[in-house]
Amino acid sequence: MTPARRTIARSLAFEGRTLHGGARGAVALAPAAAGTGWTLNGWPRATWTHNDAPLATRVVTPSGRVSTVEHLWAALALVDVDDVHVTVDGPEVPILDGSAWPYFQALEGSTCDSAPVTPRAPWRLDWPSVALDVGAAHLTARPRSDSTWPLLEVASSWPGVAGGRLVVDLSVAETRARLARARTFGRASTLPRLRAEGRALGADATCCVGLTDAGDALPETPLRFDAEPLWHKALDLVGDLAWLPGPRAVCVTARDAGHAANGRLARALLDRVGAT
Repeated sequence: MTPARRTIARSLAFEGRTLHGGARGAVALAPAAAGTGWTLNGWPRATWTHNDAPLATRVVTPSGRVSTVEHLWAALALVDVDDVHVTVDGPEVPILDGSAWPYFQALEGSTCDSAPVTPRAPWRLDWPSVALDVGAAHLTARPRSDSTWPLLEVASSWPGVAGGRLVVDLSVAETRARLARARTFGRASTLPRLRAEGRALGADATCCVGLTDAGDALPETPLRFDAEPLWHKALDLVGDLAWLPGPRAVCVTARDAGHAANGRLARALLDRVGAT
């Protein structure tokens, strides 16, 4: 039986400092009727474009740009929300604890069938595979036949995740919860440069895992679990692909990929199946 489309049962609100601007940001989520999809500041998904940046994902709507959407998008995808109104007060989504966990926790117990109850239209990749090279990054996607959830394989040679390889099966509920808890990270030595460029102005130990140049976590930001930075790379991938129509029955392999490469893959997949 095809599952029904999902929305949230009640409105939710979040507020906190933003990662790059360092200012206050706020997000409000509201239930939406079946077939609405995700709206951002009143604009449907079909009107959005994505403006990729090295350290965040930005959505451009006809009324303006909203940055650092990836953790919120990942949370909505991980709890399987089809229809929701998203309102962001300010140019950037608040970073909260640096993961998708605060959004995930609030959303997990707040989903329900969209009204009127409407079956989902299946979303499947019709092409055998899609492959991209974006700079040093390499990504592939192929159809997944045994589940409507993505299967991800993430690998990286960057400090903190070097030599790591992670397989994430999002059909497993415990895996989705673990993924949601993985926090953003960065090398402490790069923070002065980023701030001089006007980025990472809100980064601190409450929302980021600080790494040494060798890739070890700083004492003030211990890891929540092994390979947390690599898990966060997978979380960012989920968030960057989440604006595709769901369910997302794909197997994705990503090596040394960041937001810009992830966004290129999302657009390539949309070219194959079309947006809804």
